[in-house]
Amino acid sequence: MRVVIAGLTDVGQRRERNEDRIWLQDDSRDPAGATLLIVADGMGGAAAGNIASREAVQEASRVFYEAADVVLPIADRLRRALEQANARVHQAGESNPKYSGMGS
Repeated sequence: MRVVIAGLTDVGQRRERNEDRIWLQDDSRDPAGATLLIVADGMGGAAAGNIASREAVQEASRVFYEAADVVLPIADRLRRALEQANARVHQAGESNPKYSGMGS
């Protein structure tokens, strides 16, 4: 089977810049053969939505593939990755006043 994946984000009609992220990794080293796709919507109008979406993608992908080393089921790996991504975005918003209130 062949699967083709494409992604596109758009700034829309209300914002001046696009704060969204799309990320794909097909890691042949993954024991479950998982392909991870992430769409992170940077909250336009909030502080640092572009930073939040970048941090969310980086942390979620890192944690998802690190969890493969401990052979967790994919659903558990995904849950852990999303929880850690949320924590990272929250921490970044708490630790830097100019990022306060950021989200993705």
